[in-house]
Formats: sequence, C-alpha cells, structure tokens
Amino acid sequence: MTLEDEIKKNRFSRFQILCGEESFLINGYRKILEGKIIPKEDELNRLVLSGKEATADALAEFGMMPPFMGEARLISIRESEWFNQSGEKKELRKIIDSLPPTTYVIFSERKVNKKFAFYKHMSKHRDTLITELDKKDLRKAEDVREIITWIIQYATHHRTKISDRVARMLLERIGNDMYALSRELDKLIGYVGDRHVIRESDIEEIAGGVLEVNVYKMVDAVGRGDANNALGLYRDLINNREDIGRIMYLLGMQFNQMYLLREYEGRGMSSVDMAKKSGAPEWKIPNLLRMSRRFDLNRLKKMVSYWAELDESVKTTGTDRMVAAELFLIQALTNP
Repeated sequence: MTLEDEIKKNRFSRFQILCGEESFLINGYRKILEGKIIPKEDELNRLVLSGKEATADALAEFGMMPPFMGEARLISIRESEWFNQSGEKKELRKIIDSLPPTTYVIFSERKVNKKFAFYKHMSKHRDTLITELDKKDLRKAEDVREIITWIIQYATHHRTKISDRVARMLLERIGNDMYALSRELDKLIGYVGDRHVIRESDIEEIAGGVLEVNVYKMVDAVGRGDANNALGLYRDLINNREDIGRIMYLLGMQFNQMYLLREYEGRGMSSVDMAKKSGAPEWKIPNLLRMSRRFDLNRLKKMVSYWAELDESVKTTGTDRMVAAELFLIQALTNP
C-alpha cells in the first residue's frame, strides 16, 4: 500500500518513514499525516523530536504511555541521526518493537543509509511504510501522477476541492517545485474563499503568467550582456512582491532547459523529442534555442550546477532565497 492509499483510506502504518531530496514534499506529507493521525489541537498526545533531541529515552518515555483522553499518541521525529550512524542500536530497536499499538511514529529524514542496522530493522517491521520523495523530472507518468495527487490532497487538507484536470493545469503552468506550488495553492485557496472549489478560470486569473514572461526577458537580457535591463527586471519583480522562491525556480528551470536543448540539438533530435525530454513546451523550443546560443555550452552547464548548489543551500542550511537568487544573477552576469 502506498502513502496516497493510506491517506485516502485513512488507515495508517504505525511507523512512517518519509525520506529523500524533496524536503518540501516530505514536510507537506508529514503535516498531512500529523493532522490525520491525531487532531491538530491534541498537543498532549503529540511530541516533536529534532536532531539530537531524538534519543531512545525520549522515545520510550513518551511512546510507552497510553493516550491521554484520546485514541493515539504521535511522535514526529525530524532529521534524527538514527539512519545515518553505524552501530547496533539494540536498545532503540527494542523500544520500537515494544511500543504499544496506540503509538505512531513519523520519521522525516532527508538522508537514510539503507546499509545500517536501524534502517534494515525498520524496513522489515510489519507495520512500517517507507516513502521515498525525490525530485521529479516530470518525464514519467507516475511522477506527474504523484504530484497531482499531492496538489489534490493539499487543497483537500485546506477544505478546498480541485479536480484532476485543474490540478494538472496548475502543474503545467507552475512546474514541479513544491514550494512554488504550495504558494500558488495558498493564493488560490484564499481567492476562492467560501466557494471551496478551484476552477480553471481561477488558475487563469491567479496562477503564474506575467512572472514567467519577465523571467524569460531577464534571462534574455543576461544572454545579451545587458546587466542594467536584467537587474531592472529583477527589481521590478521584487517591488511587485512576486514570490522570490518562484523567481529562483524559474531562473533555474530556464537555464536547465537551455542547456538540455543545446545538448539535444547537437544529437540531431526533433523538436518533439526535445520537448518530451526537456519538459519545455514544443512551441517554446525555437525561442529557447535562439536564446541559448548566446551562452557557451560549458557556461550553461556551470550555471545549472551553481543553481543546484544554491537550491540545496536554501533547503538544507537556511540560506535566504533572495540572497540565493541575487548570487545566481550576479554569477550569470559576471561570468560570460
């Protein structure tokens, strides 16, 4: 059974392990699980342990007790060291096996080492569900399906309906960055208000559009070496309070698409195949290729790599998104 199946049926494995590179998706599913396993207002039966706070003693002290005026106890363990350290951890495994059936544990872990004893023990436990949430390239049908399901669940969690078709429309317009998708969903949920239904017309009215065009112009200005125009467009976006996470995502996506298209062009691919493999709409291929030729192929590759480094820094060390976006722009403009 998958995590989506458990959420739909409202029946959950007692031990949930959410792991992988997509930290925002991990956090999103964790919040959904936490809200469904016990009521949000039930703080007496909820414990959060992060990093070094996650000890065997803390797990046992809270987890062994019966629920207080409720049906379950929930321990949310975030970025523990249990999955990334060698050693037997016999005491920890013994506690896990001794927890009463009313205690649920959610592990949120960016990295897990499948060779270590604790992971092997948890993976063999009959009441464990492991969900790996890595970055999606949207080239596989199952990747698209997973993110559309998440969009629908996110809206449902906020008492709003969105159909499969409208969720797909939002995904095509915004892309697969979970932070950007959640921000757009928050705007849409606030916009529809008491109607509690997101329609196609709402996507057209609220989600994306002008921002994509201006980021396209910004990258075009970078390619021409027109720093004043590029920085002016960036300042306009900031002054208009456009979402900085979305700006950063679109910058990275456009450089990545330009790099891929140049590579594919060198292999003699058709525009149809280029579109399928790069994720860029077919009608955009000629313009993106034209723009990409203003950059050396090696420079495009370096910019894509630098964007990935900044994105990782934002998600793991708390680097400010605006700082990351500005560092990326400076690098693009000063390294022709």
